[in-house]
Amino acid sequence: MAAHRVALIAPSHWHYPLYRPAFLGADIRIAGVWDPSAPLARQVAAEFDAPVFATVDELLNRSDAGFAFAFGVHADMPAIAGRLIDRGMPFSIEKPAGLHGDHIAGIRRAARRAGVFVSIPFHYRLSALARALSGTTALPSPDFLHVQCSVHAGSPLRFADSSPWLIEPGRAGGGCLMNLGHHPIDLLSWMTGADVVSVQATLSNKALRLAVEDHALLSLVLADGTVASLETSYRQPARAADYMDFHVALAHRAFTAKRDGERLAFLDTASGDARHVDGGWRFKDYFADYVRTTLSRVEAGAPPVAGLEDLERTQRVIDAAYLSARTGRSTVPQRVSSID
Repeated sequence: MAAHRVALIAPSHWHYPLYRPAFLGADIRIAGVWDPSAPLARQVAAEFDAPVFATVDELLNRSDAGFAFAFGVHADMPAIAGRLIDRGMPFSIEKPAGLHGDHIAGIRRAARRAGVFVSIPFHYRLSALARALSGTTALPSPDFLHVQCSVHAGSPLRFADSSPWLIEPGRAGGGCLMNLGHHPIDLLSWMTGADVVSVQATLSNKALRLAVEDHALLSLVLADGTVASLETSYRQPARAADYMDFHVALAHRAFTAKRDGERLAFLDTASGDARHVDGGWRFKDYFADYVRTTLSRVEAGAPPVAGLEDLERTQRVIDAAYLSARTGRSTVPQRVSSID
């Protein structure tokens, strides 16, 4: 089988190192690299013996790439996506793909009109945690009662060289909620099939005293009555063994479950019987699976792991959370229209 010809766009993003092992695979050939930092573009390209291009348009015109993995400053992502869509290039783009839901809606409409495949790396859908849940009950399920989820990462100052914009509200759109909140919010939608209809949020920058929040606490109500609490922060110790700290506990009419190390501990509601199954969700473990699955799906003409509609849905919740934190009131997220 011929190697997948892949373009890397704006890899000076804090997530790029997590994708890198997959890009080194024998089944992938890096066909070109562009980044606003020319020295970094040369550094990335040298590892793959790949050409560097001065602009995204030059990369698309002169390389033989058949797929792109796009990263970049959040504020720049809509323009990057627009160029790829205009050229008909299938691509994956890191979340959040913009600063707010309207940015994502614009990308989604343009991609739909052009018929361009766009994938969003909600890669936990490929995780052992997802398999454990879907192996226990048919998903989505209307029978979840409440869910607690927390995601903690280290300080964004770790990425001062590659992604200094992470602490600039106008370029990043926010702090730990914007960067860490999409995955657990999508987990809720994926498990329940229900939209979030109410958001109450509290944000704080007490720990790092930056212009973006380093702690966020959200109380969510879903359309099916499920209640959820979500916490994100930049408070994972710098030398911790895990890249991120992730916890989940949930109650379903038929069982309760909570993460216990790399396993998920289930307790049957009717019998009280307990069991443990593999339930890993180490953030860095699933990037390679996501890359391989995405390339296989676009080649087969199959839908992506997750799409722009999924991303817009999570971003609308995050937009509502920022509004709630500013006003001190619960907020209703804007609904995502699948026909527009």
